[in-house]
Amino acid sequence: MEIVPARKEHVSSILEIWKEFMDFHGDIDPFLKRTPDGHIHFANYLEETMNSSDGLVLAALVEGDLAGYSLSRINRYPPVFRIVRYGYICDMAVKSGFRRKGIGEKMLEKILEWFDARGLERAELRVIAGNNIGRGFWEKMGFKTYSHMMYQDREIAVAKPIPNSKPAPPGAEGCPFCDRVKGGDVLLKNDLAFAITDEFPVSEGHTLILPIRHVADYFELTGSERAAMEELLRYQRRSLLERDPSIAGFNVGVNCGLTAGQTIFHCHVHLIPRRPGDTPNPRGGVRGVIPPKMHY
Repeated sequence: MEIVPARKEHVSSILEIWKEFMDFHGDIDPFLKRTPDGHIHFANYLEETMNSSDGLVLAALVEGDLAGYSLSRINRYPPVFRIVRYGYICDMAVKSGFRRKGIGEKMLEKILEWFDARGLERAELRVIAGNNIGRGFWEKMGFKTYSHMMYQDREIAVAKPIPNSKPAPPGAEGCPFCDRVKGGDVLLKNDLAFAITDEFPVSEGHTLILPIRHVADYFELTGSERAAMEELLRYQRRSLLERDPSIAGFNVGVNCGLTAGQTIFHCHVHLIPRRPGDTPNPRGGVRGVIPPKMHY
């Protein structure tokens, strides 16, 4: 058995174990059932954690087979507590057929070593109510209950109109991008954003990432909308690279306003794959919006 930092080539196997892990919890509580595109969001979170100095993703290898994974992060409490920084174990899952072989214990050893090296005095995790197997394991490892999370499922009353609510932004009706998302003609979609193919592609794989809300300008987006678009941008980039090894770079750009070349006033971010030789001299990249200024 070998416990190593997870690498890019481990991601697809980790996702399969994550699905099994989520389905196990979904059987305990329907609230925890994963969404059809949940693996997309988790893959992005996994990549973010793997690339963060505050994150640790471990892979457990048994004779070359990925048998389990763990995901841990450094979290922070408000400075009203004595301990502000603490280690948080988000996930630990072992594939069926490899359980009860000490893999969890070995991963925990590595996680606690990582916490120790960063001076973290406290380690936390959550165990779902009803997961007696998980609770038994963590109690055996010396973890104790210090809080009970509680919830209430509520029936929402019929919504009433909000006084002085703003009408939908002009242009939403008849917007070609709004029409595409309404018609389901999308590559990717999450709660606040979607991705479509560009109808006039600069290169093969040219993708547009847009907010679902009809808003003209990138600078009018909310932070949540920008995060949702970034999630799809990263996923589509990775997907294109996996499908097409000839891609060697990308241009990412936004046109804001008529003077900047915007023609459809529903904010959209261009993700343009680049390949060697697709232009005689690519130097300058996005500076080419003003051709004489491109080469310097």
